[in-house]
Amino acid sequence: MVAEGVPNTLSVYEIARKLGVRTPLIDAVYSVLYESKPPMEALVELMTRDPRPELD
Repeated sequence: MVAEGVPNTLSVYEIARKLGVRTPLIDAVYSVLYESKPPMEALVELMTRDPRPELD
């Protein structure tokens, strides 16, 4: 069995890369699932990144 959302993470990540869309949450989940990044490290990176406007 695969947890719901795991395959979707890969799909959304790939589409976002093709379209040049910034997706920090998807990037973090992708790095944990597919690049073996420790979850706490991904969380710290998300929580300490520079704030940006919601719309550019």
